[in-house]
Amino acid sequence: MTKYLKVFIVVLSIFTLSFVSVSAETEEREVVYFGSTSCLVCQRVKDEGLLEALEDLGVTVTIYELEDGAEFVELLAAYNYTYNFIHKPVGPIIFSGGEYYFNYDGIKAGVDSGEIYNNSINPLLEVDVIEYRSVSNMSGFQAFFTALAGGFVDGFNPCAIAMLLLFISLLGFTSNKKLLIAVSTTYIFALFISYYLLGYFVVNSIQYFNANVKLLSTVISWIIIVLGFGLFFFNMYDYLVSRKKDYGQVKNQLPKYIQKLNKRIIRVFTNLINKTEDNIFGFITLLLLTFGLGVIISLTEFLCTGQVYLPVIFSLSLQPTFTDVHILLLLLLYNFMFVLPLIVISVTAIKTKSALSVSNFIREKMHIIKLITALFFLAVALYYVYDLFIVRG
Repeated sequence: MTKYLKVFIVVLSIFTLSFVSVSAETEEREVVYFGSTSCLVCQRVKDEGLLEALEDLGVTVTIYELEDGAEFVELLAAYNYTYNFIHKPVGPIIFSGGEYYFNYDGIKAGVDSGEIYNNSINPLLEVDVIEYRSVSNMSGFQAFFTALAGGFVDGFNPCAIAMLLLFISLLGFTSNKKLLIAVSTTYIFALFISYYLLGYFVVNSIQYFNANVKLLSTVISWIIIVLGFGLFFFNMYDYLVSRKKDYGQVKNQLPKYIQKLNKRIIRVFTNLINKTEDNIFGFITLLLLTFGLGVIISLTEFLCTGQVYLPVIFSLSLQPTFTDVHILLLLLLYNFMFVLPLIVISVTAIKTKSALSVSNFIREKMHIIKLITALFFLAVALYYVYDLFIVRG
């Protein structure tokens, strides 16, 4: 009896081990792939059979093409949020277990090393589209209005206006209005290009370092809240003192040493401009000098003009569903609105032949500009308070 019992136990053990082994070998493995039909890198992933290689190993590859519907773009954004990865909604990217493999190099290395296959035995992280939406997620209209209003408010920044009027007032080389408009437009265009490139650089820098989107979102929200309330109080103070025409007490402006530096730079450049020869080469030199001046001034006054620009840039950088094209257009809109008041002011100053009269007009309306700016910062701060404490809880 004991002999038969032992044989039975051995057979049962072999059967059990075989069943466990077969079960382990046939256990389901799954990865999720996001790509785009218009993405050359995505096409390379497919052409080289990287997805097929995973399927040949028994891995179920769920494929989402972003052109197939807006819901897939949002789904990718939710995956990026869950996996703590800031990434614009274009492929290619594979999610396997608790890891992600981005771009051709990352996917190929993951396939060749077997890492994607090994991780696929682990369940994918639970993705909640509704939860992701609570992370400072702007609608298209909200982003459009933010860029529009922010750029317009920033365009009336006294720092930028003061430098423009000083530049125009020092252009004593000609009474030719068309030439003055060409020079002023070149200066403003240089500001436009410089601020646009600065904004795009900051957005891409944040995304390039693949920061933890949850942590980054919270940190940036707190920065904007503190900055927003601080600048609200500063601008309200400036509103009160400028309303009394006590302009010497205005606090929110460039430091005196930067103001002096800017004035010195403008004088040097305008002296060079006034000495250029009256021919085609002189005209080209004139425009190049003017453009160089605009670039330099945009950098030195960014401490002042960037107060509005940076919160907008930070907000755009946290939008997972915004593509490069979305961000490019929003930055273009912001910077167009930023330079629009400067264009109107420069044309008015040249037409009236008096930068001083325009300067006096701006000074008289400074309290209104300060009040609007203060309310803008208050609205931004309150929006992020609502988002951080009510929406996200």
